[in-house]
Amino acid sequence: MSETYDFLFKFLVIGSAGTGKSCLLHQFIENKFKQDSNHTIGVEFGSRVVNVGGKTVKLQIWDTAGQERFRSVTRSYYRGAAGALLVYDITSRETYNALTNWLTDARTLASPNIVIILCGNKKDLDADREVTFLEASRFAQENELMFLETSALTGENVEEGFLKCARTILNKIESGELDPERMGSGIQDGTPSLSLHTTSPASGSRCVWVSSFSPLNLLKHLETSGSLFMKSICNLHLQPLSLWSDPVVMEGHL
Repeated sequence: MSETYDFLFKFLVIGSAGTGKSCLLHQFIENKFKQDSNHTIGVEFGSRVVNVGGKTVKLQIWDTAGQERFRSVTRSYYRGAAGALLVYDITSRETYNALTNWLTDARTLASPNIVIILCGNKKDLDADREVTFLEASRFAQENELMFLETSALTGENVEEGFLKCARTILNKIESGELDPERMGSGIQDGTPSLSLHTTSPASGSRCVWVSSFSPLNLLKHLETSGSLFMKSICNLHLQPLSLWSDPVVMEGHL
């Protein structure tokens, strides 16, 4: 079933490996902690429709791998992102020290106007803290970032992180600072022309059912949304069923 919304925002979740990016996404989408979380291979995807300032907004969220060997793949996703969660681990000085590089990539490859919120994750491990709240707050202020500390385990501030970023984007649209019609804005206006439904079959492959979309148009959508991951590290199989109005099945085998 297709969803109706006022805006769609493309979001990124970026930061070093092991900071809990996938767990933050899972907590936001599923409202529970992801117990068996491994390092992300390439990119993972999730979406959720939220109410922001009286508007219905669909957040299309791309969770990128933090390991250096995947950087060439994940950087292709930065293009056309409207917002990002820049994540570090409050118990790891190393992940905090890497923030400048991640921030530079986001503003260079996505847009200088991308809205970014800095998230100090693993707030529940305060006893093992290596980065103080004040230090990170100063970094955020110096780099014109919003900032809060989160816990993917308890859910503290997770939803607020995504909503705060979305609220800022919406405010910039309403003030005229951001133009949803501008190419690469990461913002889509109005009702979608397709709906995505994902499952994780027992085989380990991920399937996405795309309604009322031809394979050619699907590829165009993947291209414009920055979805180069499927072309880079997956075997992409498009299996059109009896009619264009029927679902098209896309499987990515890692």
